[in-house]
Amino acid sequence: MRMGSNIRKRRKQRIKRILEMSGRSSAMRSGQAPSRLNDMKTFPLSAPHTPEQLQDPEYVWKHGGNPWLDKDTATNMPWWNRLKMSMLLSAFMFAIVWGIFQLHYPWAKTAQAWISTALERNIDYAKISAWYEQHFQGSPALIPSFFESGNKKAETTAQTISGEFYRPVEEGAVTVFFDTTKSGIRIKSRHNEPVFALADGWVIYAGYTDEVGHTLIIRHAGGLESIYSGLQDALVKRGDWVKGGERVGKVFAQSGQDTGEWFFAVKKDNRYTDPLEVIALD
Repeated sequence: MRMGSNIRKRRKQRIKRILEMSGRSSAMRSGQAPSRLNDMKTFPLSAPHTPEQLQDPEYVWKHGGNPWLDKDTATNMPWWNRLKMSMLLSAFMFAIVWGIFQLHYPWAKTAQAWISTALERNIDYAKISAWYEQHFQGSPALIPSFFESGNKKAETTAQTISGEFYRPVEEGAVTVFFDTTKSGIRIKSRHNEPVFALADGWVIYAGYTDEVGHTLIIRHAGGLESIYSGLQDALVKRGDWVKGGERVGKVFAQSGQDTGEWFFAVKKDNRYTDPLEVIALD
């Protein structure tokens, strides 16, 4: 109940500021003095009201309509027509994107890469919050996480990562620790030793280079990512969903050697963290 009361209070404060700003903007355009919140000429209500109700910004908002909507440009299109128009535009855009992914021209490959990157990119809530602060004098009242983003970020950085995790290998010895690389650890394991997914997740990258072999990046819940590099084989491909503990690759060893070293890293909210603090390899 307290959380609901706080949200309602913030919503009222936000609506009141927006209405007051709208009143001042209208007055500046017309050369008149700024309107008060209960100015019936500026906010004509569609229902009977009391003086107490006029002091409630939410009540004025709900019964007075959009105060900054220009009546000369307001549309009279019924809502179902607007819905059909939106659905047609969405279908049109979907058809364009689908068509691009069916083509094999160089420009289509560039467009496909751009679309894939845009869809996979993490949402930067800090920028969204800053935009709301600039245009609406604060973050959305109905999304409390925006108000608490600063505290939550500090808590996330400081808190221990928890969840159901699986060892990336059954047997292996750490040869290079996180304190040295600041990005991950190197593990010595037997040739062709199976490598397992840290947790349930989505394979966002699967690639190969002659220098390091196969590399996999798996995105997990809670802003967590695991990275596996220096593999002999990759048993999954980009876009696959994997279960925690599922085989995703094999350890690579140089010709004539029984063991090989591979790289394992964990990122939390796009920051590297010590994998040994997430899962023990002893």
